[in-house]
Amino acid sequence: MKRLAAVLSVVLSAGAHAGDVNPYIINGNPTSDAELNNTYPTFTSLYFHDGTRFGNYCGGTIIDSQHVLTAAHCVYEDYTAMLHTWVVPGMADQAKYNDGSYQSARVEKVYYPNDYIENLDPNLGDVLPNDIAILKLETALNVRDYSSLLNSTFDNTYALNRGSNTFKAVGRGYTNHVADNGGNTVSRTTTNVVMQTSLTFDSANDCNSTNKQLCFDGVLSDGYKNSTCNGDSGGPVYWWDGSAYQQIGITSYGPGTCGDPNREYTSVFTEVYDYSGWINRVTSGVENATFEVRNAPGTRTLVRVSDGQFLRSSSALLDETSMPKISVSSSSGSSSSGGGSLGLISIFALGFLTLRRRFS
Repeated sequence: MKRLAAVLSVVLSAGAHAGDVNPYIINGNPTSDAELNNTYPTFTSLYFHDGTRFGNYCGGTIIDSQHVLTAAHCVYEDYTAMLHTWVVPGMADQAKYNDGSYQSARVEKVYYPNDYIENLDPNLGDVLPNDIAILKLETALNVRDYSSLLNSTFDNTYALNRGSNTFKAVGRGYTNHVADNGGNTVSRTTTNVVMQTSLTFDSANDCNSTNKQLCFDGVLSDGYKNSTCNGDSGGPVYWWDGSAYQQIGITSYGPGTCGDPNREYTSVFTEVYDYSGWINRVTSGVENATFEVRNAPGTRTLVRVSDGQFLRSSSALLDETSMPKISVSSSSGSSSSGGGSLGLISIFALGFLTLRRRFS
């Protein structure tokens, strides 16, 4: 996976403290298979798997059996990732992948807006504008059409009187991350369980974002606010509309210290409503893909559609129609994600803006 250390070099505020702990879904609670299936049925995980290395690096949500919604920065210009990304829906506890009882599908096409810009410096313009992508799968998942759970009715204003669990972020990743003065990993703890946390919607949108983004804060608990963090990119923030959880946002970025109690906001999301027309055009086949994987005897090749340029080729896992079985450690937590993993790490510097994706 690519590194974006250069764009993380812009300090947004002074007084960052090296060695701070940076949890992933901050102050979160674990989900169960039943809860994912019944309450958050659209949640899915993006995995890199090339036959020798594997690892979860982003989240996403199912639109229908062949389309998955995520963040553009999860795949932007990462040719290796696009060539070897698999979508794995459901499965609250990742350790259950050990028995091979999971669905999966390979990514065939990648779509994101032409005006997406991977910028984390507010002095250079909007931060991560149009951070949205759709992945079309090579084979269909055995799921129903969930497009009705993507908000296409409400814009910027969401009812706040639905109770304490009105807004929920869901994701999988680190439970904490400790860095030294140089931003290098000192220690980290992982969990294999999908987590959830309640967030507070900022209706004034005071996080210096574009008008196509949503700002969220979180309740302070144990020294940190409820928040998303690295590894949650591309995943959802849901809004309880009184009968079901609709997805209103896609996890994009936030302060470098996840759950920083000194920040006015903890998480920024791409607002789904503003892209409902684009989403419909992609899923109906009207939009051209940005990249696609083409199969030929003995190889799979990632091609940029606009000019037909071949970008990356591989002969790995050519005959696999589902992601090969992986070995994952128990859900109680460990210092890695299991044998053969990518060794995924977060590279955010405290006090800087950071993507909510994991990096290697």
